[in-house]
This record gives sequence, structure tokens and C-alpha cells, in this order.
Amino acid sequence: MEQPTPTIEFHLTAHDDEHVAVYSGTSAQQASTEVVDGVTGLLRELPRGWLLYLHGVEPLAHPRWRELVDTAVTAGHGLALDSRGTLPLSRYAALGEAAGPALRRLLVRLNLIEVGRFSDFIERVVAIRGRLQEHAEVIVTAPLLEETFADLRRFESLCDEAEVPFRYELLVEGGNLARYSPEVERHIRGRVLHDAGDLRVIRPLVYVRETQTAAYAASAALPIIPDSCPACFTAPTQRAHMKTLLAREEQEHPHLFANLLHAMRPLMGDPH
Repeated sequence: MEQPTPTIEFHLTAHDDEHVAVYSGTSAQQASTEVVDGVTGLLRELPRGWLLYLHGVEPLAHPRWRELVDTAVTAGHGLALDSRGTLPLSRYAALGEAAGPALRRLLVRLNLIEVGRFSDFIERVVAIRGRLQEHAEVIVTAPLLEETFADLRRFESLCDEAEVPFRYELLVEGGNLARYSPEVERHIRGRVLHDAGDLRVIRPLVYVRETQTAAYAASAALPIIPDSCPACFTAPTQRAHMKTLLAREEQEHPHLFANLLHAMRPLMGDPH
């Protein structure tokens, strides 16, 4: 089985990082400088082959974006970035020149409020792609919401016609984004038809919280297996990390899971 590329995710924007300053007890500018310095230092110490993912409002507008890119390239790491696609085309050309083959992916985020005609936005994305090297994958992404689902489906069809990859994102309260690929859409539906068309798979508990099933199992004295995945018995997993993260976020945002369900509901319906 192919192993995933180890990744560093770094939130980089043109604005000073105020929340870092609060916890560090320093000025916002000093905190931002120290964090960027720490990331560049870490990139130099890590073995070759990591992926630096720069995300945020517009990482390429940050005054030190070029330094981070140069450091990652020199240290033998790959790169992935977010962008709104609104910067001058010369900035994307500079990114392509600086990153070269190290640039694996550019995620261009669609904002339905800011975008006028979908066709103009897609033409812009194609122009951006032309400023990068051929191996760099340019993907358009957009938050998946029930109220905008019809517009996004129309936009997706236009992307298909222009051969521009499009991916949905599941919006999580607090600004965190869990990336979603259409290839896994069939795996989160409550009911799906097998590829051969002769078997329908149903998931009757798809809308039930794990806390509810755990409470029922305890009250009914059912045997409980802490983790049914054999590969998860010996080491901490990403699943465990996400459970801890979501539990912590739910304490701050009580409606977190309701919002998640609201965002995912268009994908969980039965297409057949």
C-alpha cells in the first residue's frame, strides 16, 4: 500500500496572527515573525520529501511567501497552496518559477459572493494554470452548503467542460475545512447501489451520533470492541485525532455536528 506523504499544514495570511499573539504574550507582528521563522527552521531540519501546505485567506499575499517556498524547495520538500485566484497573474508566474516541479497543487477557492459569471472565473483559473509548470495540479474548491448546492452543481458541469478539476469542501464551524473528493461521495451516502447494480447497501445508522450508539450498547449490555480496525490496535490514528479535535470544538460550538450534517446532507441522499 502506498504511504501518504507526510505534510506540514501552515496557516499563512497577509494579516498578523492575532490569536497567536494572545497565547504567546507578544505583539501580533512579533508572533507572526516567530511562527514563520519556526516553520522555515523546521523545513531545514526535516528529511527530504515532506509536503508544505500553505493555506489561509491568501498565502501568496504574505510578505514572506517567497522565503517559505524557497526554503521548502531547497530542503527538498513539495508544496501545496491555497489561493482565491484574484492576485495578478504575475504573482502566480512568480510562484511557478520559484517552486518549479516542487509545486504539487494549487487550490483555487470559489467564493460565490465575489464571483460574477462562472465562465469568467473558470477562464481566470485556466490563465493561472498557464502560469505554472505543467505538473502542478490546479483544483477549484468550494464549500458545500445545502443552499448553494444547485449553483455548485452547475459550476461543476462548467468545470467539466473546461477540463478544470473541481472538489467540494465540507465546511466546519470555526473555519476549519475538511477536504472532500467526489471519489468518496458514494461512501458517505445512507444508501448506495453496488457497481454491478445487483446489490443495494444501506447504512441505517448514518444519521446517528456515536455517543448515542455507545449509550445504547452500554444500556443493553452489548459486547463492545474499542476499535474494530486491526491496523489501529498498535498506534494512534488520524481517526482518534479527529475525534479528539471535534470533541474539543463541540465544547466551544455546541451546534458543530448539526452544522456538519447540514453541509453533508446533499451528499448523503440516495441518487438512485
